Amino acid sequence: MSRTFCLMLILLTSCIATVFAPSSAAITWPDQWIPEFDENGIDSPWARTVESKLLWGYIDKTGKFLIPPCYEKAEVFSKGCAVVKKDGKLFYIDHSGNKIRHLPKATNTDDDDFRVTNFNKDIFDVSGRTLIALAARHIIVYPFSDGLAAFRMPMHLIEQFYPENLPKGFSRTNYSEGDDEFGRCGYINELGRIIIPPQFEHAYRFVSGLAKVEGWQQTGFIDKTGNYVGRHPCSDVLPFRDGLALCSMMNDDWFFMDKSGRVILDHLEEATQLSEGRAAIMKNHKWSLIDDQGKNVCDLDADDVGMFSQGLATITRTHRKGFIDRNGSITIPLNFDEVGDFSEGMAPVAVAPTRKEKLSLLANKHDWQCGYIDPSGKLVIAPKFRGARFFSEGLAPVRIGLKWGYIDKTGAIKIDPKFDDANSFSEGLAGVRLGYLWGFIDRTGKFVISPRFGVPDRQERSDKSVGRFSEGVAICRQADFRWQYCNRKGKVCSANWPGDFPSEENNFHEGLALVQVRPGCNWTGNAYVDKQDKVVSKQYYALSSHAFSEGLAMVEYTSIDEKQEPRAGFIDNACQFVIAPTYSKARSFKEGLAAVAQGDWNGHDFVGKWGYTDRSGHKVIDLIFDDADDFSEGLAAIKIGAKWGFIDKTGKTIVVPKYDQVGKFASSRALVKQDNRYGFIDHDGKQVIDTRYWLAGPFSEGLALVVFPAYENENVTTTHTLSVPIRDETDLKDFVRHASGE
Repeated sequence: MSRTFCLMLILLTSCIATVFAPSSAAITWPDQWIPEFDENGIDSPWARTVESKLLWGYIDKTGKFLIPPCYEKAEVFSKGCAVVKKDGKLFYIDHSGNKIRHLPKATNTDDDDFRVTNFNKDIFDVSGRTLIALAARHIIVYPFSDGLAAFRMPMHLIEQFYPENLPKGFSRTNYSEGDDEFGRCGYINELGRIIIPPQFEHAYRFVSGLAKVEGWQQTGFIDKTGNYVGRHPCSDVLPFRDGLALCSMMNDDWFFMDKSGRVILDHLEEATQLSEGRAAIMKNHKWSLIDDQGKNVCDLDADDVGMFSQGLATITRTHRKGFIDRNGSITIPLNFDEVGDFSEGMAPVAVAPTRKEKLSLLANKHDWQCGYIDPSGKLVIAPKFRGARFFSEGLAPVRIGLKWGYIDKTGAIKIDPKFDDANSFSEGLAGVRLGYLWGFIDRTGKFVISPRFGVPDRQERSDKSVGRFSEGVAICRQADFRWQYCNRKGKVCSANWPGDFPSEENNFHEGLALVQVRPGCNWTGNAYVDKQDKVVSKQYYALSSHAFSEGLAMVEYTSIDEKQEPRAGFIDNACQFVIAPTYSKARSFKEGLAAVAQGDWNGHDFVGKWGYTDRSGHKVIDLIFDDADDFSEGLAAIKIGAKWGFIDKTGKTIVVPKYDQVGKFASSRALVKQDNRYGFIDHDGKQVIDTRYWLAGPFSEGLALVVFPAYENENVTTTHTLSVPIRDETDLKDFVRHASGE
């Protein structure tokens, strides 16, 4: 099935995680942490691996296993071979499952469109009179097809011969050497004459008189004269199959087009490419099969449908997968967790181990154990949990075996471990996951909002699909991948959108929520809405914005073309600037003060000096620090050079900067890191809890989460704290790798 996903996927995990921070304002973090330890707490990598483990094998067209499920991964067969993974090693097998040594001969792929050819003829313009490049110097030429070949010309030649095709805003000062080499693409004939001038970011080979081209507001199909055929610009176009091409104007607006440019089917929410005379389409949230004329074959009861291969297509319903034939009839029952396409009469399929098998796997490896300490450093809840989160409203989620439950501050289990994931409580409700779906429970463990949130994608199953409740509203992810605001009944309560990567900034704070009204503009949002869902202000050219805190919200502005360095200021709840945007960076107000900075941007890195301003905009602490955090319990973390310390509200140094990392104060304690160990200091800077923990979190409701490496085989009890020598950062990374099973 075709989907256009966001190119910034690598950022997704970290951005999604922040929306699920516990409700306590004390849960705050330094700037660098082990990835497994986030705003929610920590979970066992090995337990997550076991939970998601699948065993792959191969079936025939009757659904019978020809090769039993025993592999960690399995690819489709090609030329008598298939790639499989077992015990961490990749190798080839034949149709009987026997390991083979020879490699299959490589086949053509889309990458062949960009295979560089050895073309040494002189390049001329279309008239043949103007020499562009002697012996194609500086020109990259791709394979010929239908008498034409795509080529890539560097910017300096385009500037000389085709200045009208330079990108908007091009100048020598803002284009690097790499930008110059990337240049633009056009087409030449076999004589080396430029038939279609260089203007596209990417150009593919011609097939039956048409070629796919790509670029900003350029994507579509062109003919050999360079003219577009059919709608353009598109957001995506896929190759023609059986005479039709699947294209989209937006992510959820797909259509089929024939080679004349005529639209056959329009306004489809999702679709597969045509294959073997059939395609699956979704319209009005319902799937159906069509033939190569665009006519309906049958309706389908499905959540997802794949392309046809050897007469069968994959079908998904309630997260189970099987196969249908060209008439839409289920020929292989939906008994599998994952499936691949049929090839050479066989298809890879995956099944999950039984619960007994999973528990056996879990018992084979011990990664770490989590417990809790009080402000004196006493271990009040013994480290016996593979995963744990922070206390909120008197309860904390903990992992016991494969499931999550909740304990109170004595360590007693208050809600039995029966969930596949669990969040901390907020406003009396906590998000929990059963299988793929998230819902909300109350303090008795009863579902108040039944499991209904989350996407039908196994790879994203472990992602948090619900946020915390804030002012009666939570951000939840629907089955169509869209985030929306929901009320305590689980109903969508706003037409506004918190963005693709909602964070704590997008929750309701002080009656207003930060939303996206101009997609793609920035990461946090560009408008504020009230509880009546009315947009009270549109900050169109805000590069970044924060939620309201103490009556003010930080807004970071840039120029319309986003080339001017951003300037940060603060608006009130009428969305009027009360502190003009004159700072290079700023954080939210806490305890009457906000950290602000002046400096310069070096790419994505900010270099400058930080200080503090009050609500009237008066500078109360000079901008002399290399970094600065919010105030908490009267103190704020500041950075000088590479070390962190603390100051009070007069700017007086209370704790000399000497720590590698620090957290905010909570329960009169601040988490600090020194010599690769974590401990806690008090308001006077006294080390009240030694830096002896491998991993630790800040205090929340009087208890702090601490982690012990169980594989050291040391018996840890409430009267015995673990002491394991650590030499450097490599030891800590080895610890995490070991725990992760790497």
